[in-house]
Amino acid sequence: MASKGRLSDGQKSQLEQWIGHGHKDFVLLFSFSKDGGTASAFHNKCDNKGPNVTVIYNDQKSVYGGYTSLSWSGTDGAFDSKAFLFQLQFSGIKKANTFPVIKPQNAILCSSTCGVVFGSSRHDLWAFNNAVKKGSEFKLDGYMTHFGTNYDNRGLTPESINNGSCTVEDLEVYQLQDCIGNCARHVIPRTIEEKPWRRTNQWDQKKLLEDISCLKPVSRLGVTDFRVVLIGQVAGGKSSCINTLLSAFAGRISQRASTGCGRTGITTSFTPYPLKSSSGSSANIRLYDTPGFTETTGLDLIDLNYILEGHISDYYMFHSSVHITWKSEKFVLKPTMSHRIHCGAIVIDVSTVDALAKENTEKLKALKALFDAKGIPCVVLLAKIDKVAPELEENWSSTFKNLKVKECVDKAATAIGISRNNVHPVKNYEIEVVVDEELNVLSLLALRQIIHLSMDHMENVILREDGNDASDSTEAVGSDTA
Repeated sequence: MASKGRLSDGQKSQLEQWIGHGHKDFVLLFSFSKDGGTASAFHNKCDNKGPNVTVIYNDQKSVYGGYTSLSWSGTDGAFDSKAFLFQLQFSGIKKANTFPVIKPQNAILCSSTCGVVFGSSRHDLWAFNNAVKKGSEFKLDGYMTHFGTNYDNRGLTPESINNGSCTVEDLEVYQLQDCIGNCARHVIPRTIEEKPWRRTNQWDQKKLLEDISCLKPVSRLGVTDFRVVLIGQVAGGKSSCINTLLSAFAGRISQRASTGCGRTGITTSFTPYPLKSSSGSSANIRLYDTPGFTETTGLDLIDLNYILEGHISDYYMFHSSVHITWKSEKFVLKPTMSHRIHCGAIVIDVSTVDALAKENTEKLKALKALFDAKGIPCVVLLAKIDKVAPELEENWSSTFKNLKVKECVDKAATAIGISRNNVHPVKNYEIEVVVDEELNVLSLLALRQIIHLSMDHMENVILREDGNDASDSTEAVGSDTA
């Protein structure tokens, strides 16, 4: 029976996927809370025990560490082409990132005077030599200053892994044993369903592009384009969603919408982005980006109301300290259906879903209520799904069989108060330099439903207009015969 530690079954399953070669039994060899934080205690418990994983839990609710297929024994640097560093959680939010070794000759440092050290030359993760206990926590005497020297840091800084904190709640080292028969964890959570939890009638980029390009606004309203606005929190992925759809239509990576990760976002203009194919033809769709917001800053509900009603013109310049009023530049006093928004997309970073049920939801809920009050449909685009299901990168068409993605869809729908069939998992282009047709399908499936919802909205507008005309006619007849 494997000794128990803090590592959850879900985190163990994630590590198993990264390590490969089947399920593992995680046997707890060493922990600060049980054995103290000295190098001698570590080596006494962990030397010559084979493949192992070190997991660090810091005081900021971040979880990270490293894996080596070697034993902690011998001296100096050790060659391990299978080693990697990893991130499981950041500030209480699930983050699934691996950082593979790029200099396997320097994978780990084995020394009787050192604790866990990944990177024997200019150490990427020097965990401790002698961690001092203070209360129920420990102060690491190592560092991550040279993170990215021997391991690929994928552009991340040490602070984005450990919050810049050397205080930890615990550090654990697990021996990894191949499972024979039943593992100590009798049930390994499934990540793939045999049958999809959401059915799609096609997984064909060409056919989806043709279908979407053929959709036209209801002619009676005099509308030429479907107007779709993307709204969400700072760094949620709104601009990247627009670029991904632009790329799908253009057949190449497009970066027309500015992207970044500033604290207040970088979108400043209400810019329309028509979707154009590589041949130059355009679909009847315009996507609009908006500045990201937080619970206390950015666009408020009055601003968003003016946007939905069509009171601001194309290329209106947003100002963080100035809200929209009827005195704003180019304010449209009497907007028509051609000015108004026909559908909205609330963009959410999938890695923040677990926190939605606890915090940061009031503004999103109020936003959804505003859409409902206006009778304007909206969807949720659940972006960056590779963060919770990195295995999908091998086969995007399995997205609707992935149980981790389904769980996130369910959580987002519950937190915001929207039907699950209006929550769409998507993956935006970030590091790619060529388009991926399988990846494009996810965004195109979402866009097709957005346009269908826009058409429903227009039909409802016509019904209301016809109803009002009928009511006016009845009133007129009544007054004539009185």
